[in-house]
Amino acid sequence: MISKLRRHLSYWPVYFRSFVARNNQFYSRCSHLSRHKKALILGNGPSLQDFVASADWASIGSSHDVYCVNNFAFQDAFILCKPSEYVIFDPNYFNALEADLASGNSLFIKLAETVDWDMNLYIPIRFYSMSQALIELFRGTSIRLVFFRDVGLKLYFRFPFLYLMKHQILMPRANNVLIAAIYLSILNGHSKVVIDGADHSWHKNLHVSDDNLLYIKDSHFYDKEPDLSPLYKDRLSGQHFSMEEIFESYRLVHKSYRVIGELSASLGVKIFNQTPGSFIDAFPRMGRSDSV
Repeated sequence: MISKLRRHLSYWPVYFRSFVARNNQFYSRCSHLSRHKKALILGNGPSLQDFVASADWASIGSSHDVYCVNNFAFQDAFILCKPSEYVIFDPNYFNALEADLASGNSLFIKLAETVDWDMNLYIPIRFYSMSQALIELFRGTSIRLVFFRDVGLKLYFRFPFLYLMKHQILMPRANNVLIAAIYLSILNGHSKVVIDGADHSWHKNLHVSDDNLLYIKDSHFYDKEPDLSPLYKDRLSGQHFSMEEIFESYRLVHKSYRVIGELSASLGVKIFNQTPGSFIDAFPRMGRSDSV
């Protein structure tokens, strides 16, 4: 609890300092880290399995910046697609780094041991206190740390919020890492963004026990048969989400996609969803065969 409070208190000075600092670790509207005009963003939804197995990654990599998120680095497909962009948003990835660098976090260690190509690693600025540990871990690698401002609000007013998002002062509220990845791809100057593996079918996997506790089979493309696990609102206290709370969380996710749609339209960025059976309705659909 004390470490969480300390991290929260350290967040705001770093946030304000990032506007004037010349440290290129901080993302700004002038960063534009993209190499290509097209971007392909890979979520971890179960529908992605067929795509990663059959895609021509050499061809995709020559025309697209590929974005991956969260645990993608543990999959064989990670080596195949060699993403140039990697986005992490979940605070659980940073917990182990508070103890000591040697133990670290298995995801960061995996990235340090695996990545032998140029890759930008995007991390919310609220975890900037971990920067020195990460710099040491990635020293000598081709991984570039990029901290982005991650203030997101439940409320949304088109003006002035569009202006604030364009300048990376605020971002759409990110209850899901894919929201952060799409937002960053827009700021990176891509004219076309395609998303895959964005099933967002969590509601189909919800289960309520006889004592009214909420569980979920959290399925990803790399899961053969996911187990039923508690849907915690607070893992430390063991507090479960209620059905009302989880659907409110899902509502906010889809609201953020609508906001992203407005932001992309104002900048002339076209976003397409090629995920078969996706529950995201904020972006036009396209077939996988049309994406490259």
